[in-house]
Amino acid sequence: MTESNFRPEYANADFATLLTDTGARAIQVQCTTQGEVLLQRFVQRAAGTKRHPGHRDEGNLQEFRAELLAGRYEPLDVPGPVLIWDTTDFDAVSADDLGEQIAALITSHAPPS
Repeated sequence: MTESNFRPEYANADFATLLTDTGARAIQVQCTTQGEVLLQRFVQRAAGTKRHPGHRDEGNLQEFRAELLAGRYEPLDVPGPVLIWDTTDFDAVSADDLGEQIAALITSHAPPS
């Protein structure tokens, strides 16, 4: 499992190679939200004390503003399902439901024993 805001223009080739070389399968979870919500979350996180200062988020706001306002990154161009998970309202989403969807996909695409 990997987690990040992978940008397709930089990550597509690496993930395609990884999947080909290892025979692994991909399930992508694309988290989305309203752009203004994502921008506000970024600003709040940058102002907080929980994130390592090496990320220097407070200095990156202008650089990332347009990307944040889009509310999402495009999924990678690799084979496999993409689950869209709208996180605009955290009270309306269920990590358990997402986990069940992922488990069902893994089970339904399991290689024969």
